Order: sequence, then C-alpha cells, then structure tokens
Amino acid sequence: MAEEDEPKKEVNPEAKEHWRKGNSLFEASRFTEAIEEFNEAIRIDPEYADAYCNRALTERLMHKYEEAKADL
Repeated sequence: MAEEDEPKKEVNPEAKEHWRKGNSLFEASRFTEAIEEFNEAIRIDPEYADAYCNRALTERLMHKYEEAKADL
C-alpha cells in the first residue's frame, strides 16, 4: 500500500484542544502561553505534527531559532 493510501492517524482529542488553545493564544500574541499549550499537546500526542509546526512558528517569532529548527 502506498503511503498516501494509508489512513491518517487520529489526533488525540485532548491534544487537539491544547493545540486550539495554543493557536488562540498565538493570535493574541501571548507567545509564551501558546508554547505551553503546544508543549502539552505534544506531551499528550508526541506524533502531533501540527503542534510541532505551530510551536516552531511561535519560537521563530520569539527569536528562539535553534528550538524552532529542532521542531521542524
């Protein structure tokens, strides 16, 4: 079976809720708090790629380039 034919893994709903909270905090420019929410989402679901991506974007805006690079 080709990789694109494989079903997507469902994200843990609790992790997704922390990701959503992180996004809201990001939009409010509350970056430190946003990172805390993305961290919690990743702790709950270590394979949650969107949480890593959003954390990296937040870290980049905070000039934490090495952390952002590691997340990506």
